[in-house]
Amino acid sequence: MARDITIRIAGRPYRIPADSPEKEELLREAARIVDEQMARREKMNVSGQDREDLLIMAALTIGFGYVLQKRQLKKMEEDERQLQNEIEGYLEKIDKYSR
Repeated sequence: MARDITIRIAGRPYRIPADSPEKEELLREAARIVDEQMARREKMNVSGQDREDLLIMAALTIGFGYVLQKRQLKKMEEDERQLQNEIEGYLEKIDKYSR
């Protein structure tokens, strides 16, 4: 059953539907990560940056991490397929020579 939850990012409340406890947990964790990234940027105290700039930089940092992890996962999946093919080749050779 979907229910609205309120998360806070940079002190502002946002109401978001969460249709499961797991989704609620994920949304709250995502909001915490955005908030932490913004806080880090605020502590750097870069002159001329307003809250919108901080939010954009936080989003970019998080997006960069997401893209990097996606690429790493894809590489790992390719490596896994290659290893699986090698294992199957070895097993075929063992089967062939054991007869």
